[in-house]
Amino acid sequence: MEIKVNGKLMAVNDNTTVTNLVETICTDNMTGSGVAVAVNGAIVSKKDWNTHVLAPDCDVILIKAAYGG
Repeated sequence: MEIKVNGKLMAVNDNTTVTNLVETICTDNMTGSGVAVAVNGAIVSKKDWNTHVLAPDCDVILIKAAYGG
């Protein structure tokens, strides 16, 4: 199925969870603190990442907090 991630179309398997998506597209320690995920405009709490299954055509935004000044 296809979903949109940060404005780009991406093919993922059926029954993909938020955790699966984050682990698939993030190469650094993005699964740690400082990461926010929204699906169709609604924030998904990190405690729900393992159970929140993505639907076809959903719009996902992944944000990683950056440090510096």
